[in-house]
Amino acid sequence: HLETHQAQPHKLTIRLSPTYRLVSVARGEQDYFSPDSIPTAAEGCKSNAMVRCCKDLGVASELWDPRWIRKYLDNYTRETFVEHVVTKKKKKIVLRKDDKVRPPFRETKFNNGAGAFTPPAKGAGAV
Repeated sequence: HLETHQAQPHKLTIRLSPTYRLVSVARGEQDYFSPDSIPTAAEGCKSNAMVRCCKDLGVASELWDPRWIRKYLDNYTRETFVEHVVTKKKKKIVLRKDDKVRPPFRETKFNNGAGAFTPPAKGAGAV
């Protein structure tokens, strides 16, 4: 018997009123699948609503500018392939340039499972 759980929406409206003057209203939404995850969904709602208020006000607007994002990624991050040490699943992640890969992952070279091509060493002739 297979149980399926329907996602339930959790909604929250935030009014941003610094100095008692209404400046922005936004609604945050987050789905949840069980009553145990309602606190997490509520936190997601608050986050979502705050981001929407910030977008309305132009706060950190560069975070939605693709050119700024590309420049930031080029200057401060690096991409690397990692492997989960237990499951052996590989994926590409983005890290700050001064950060290292942390457990349970380890840095690895990408291999698509079809076998990597290794060119013959220089000077090695055909047999």
